[in-house]
Amino acid sequence: MTHHARLTLIALLALIATVPAQFNLACPSGDDGFNVGCCNTPQISLPNFPAVSSTATHGCIQYCGLEAQHDLTIQLGTPNFVVCDIALIPITITPASAGAPGYSGTLFAKYSRTFQFHDVTGAPYQTWRFIVNGELTQMAGAGVAPCPVPASAAATGGRVHWWGSIDYQCSLQFLPPFPPIATWRYRLDLTHGPGCLQHAPWTAYPLTGAVAHNDRSFHVVAPGNFTFAPVLEPQGAVDSEAVRSSSFDPAVGYACYGEAPVMPGPASGLFTQSQNCLCTPLAGAGNLWKHQYLGGVVGCMGTVSPFSSVPLPGTPFPTGFVSLTLGYWNASGGSHFTTGMELVVHWGVLQYQSPCQMNFPYHFVSGVSTSGVPATIFAPSPFNPPTFNTTTDLANHLSFNFTPGFALPTFGSTTWSDTVWNLNL
Repeated sequence: MTHHARLTLIALLALIATVPAQFNLACPSGDDGFNVGCCNTPQISLPNFPAVSSTATHGCIQYCGLEAQHDLTIQLGTPNFVVCDIALIPITITPASAGAPGYSGTLFAKYSRTFQFHDVTGAPYQTWRFIVNGELTQMAGAGVAPCPVPASAAATGGRVHWWGSIDYQCSLQFLPPFPPIATWRYRLDLTHGPGCLQHAPWTAYPLTGAVAHNDRSFHVVAPGNFTFAPVLEPQGAVDSEAVRSSSFDPAVGYACYGEAPVMPGPASGLFTQSQNCLCTPLAGAGNLWKHQYLGGVVGCMGTVSPFSSVPLPGTPFPTGFVSLTLGYWNASGGSHFTTGMELVVHWGVLQYQSPCQMNFPYHFVSGVSTSGVPATIFAPSPFNPPTFNTTTDLANHLSFNFTPGFALPTFGSTTWSDTVWNLNL
């Protein structure tokens, strides 16, 4: 070995030795282990997700128009899995521009599924998605009401309930002449809805008047290269994917079950029926909120279990399922895996009886759709799965106060989940 080669090797080894623990020389890859048949016990295989940080953008939407936006920095701690598919993720949201809000706390994260996004070259990047919610505490002096801090924070001790999703993705970073190093990045959305949804009489924190902020919703999106603007809501037939259940009984513990496939057909789809500016008298002002019908049929062990959206009498949700078209990630700041991706967040009530357990058949659900970046289900080479444009993921909200083996739906405070819906459109 020449002297120059020896010095190069020493420098390479020194670089590797200084790489933080969350960086490796290869990205994890593989199925998550839930594809074992409905109601069967999965052989779960998930990566060790690291702590990550990113720029972010906060937006106040008033009367369906962007009132103001602010720059943030978000730090996600290492997810701590407490059971097979539920993790606790510490989060710190720090102001990065004047007047920006700040929060800290823990997100209750329900693992949803893994799939692959494809970049402009067609290269696949495996992605792991969580549906999250939690009550975060406002940092002292960070932001003021009514924008960017919800007026309701004054009535809840500075705690704000957020719901949304997180995608983790690993990619190789090339630093010639050194070997590629695996780096983690993430996409996040968090929403605190307008008062007629977030603080309705049937929620954990019912409020009325100005403190209920019927005129405003609040949103945190990462990475920060995001544009708040109307985008098209997802619509159409559901092509594939699955519904997955779990159960908890204090006497026997928590159990995860395998996926039950969603069956294609005329009963499976997502369709818009009307639109308005939710919670306000300004119907048609921006029309960011889409009232949709969602339905499908799950197949399991020779039986079928339908799911469908359910209207709530006396509420402003005529179809029982609403979608808010938030915007898209732009190309500012250089290339990013989210560039061109569109974001829509969902809230609704679904009727569904799991074939794997006797759970309560009505569910408050929240979730996300990402569109505009081609995606496929995870499939090892050489299998070539079909490409779809929209990934939609939902999870239900359940109270921590329940009788053994039975949990009732709730919304508006930190909740857990026993069912996820994974849909491809």
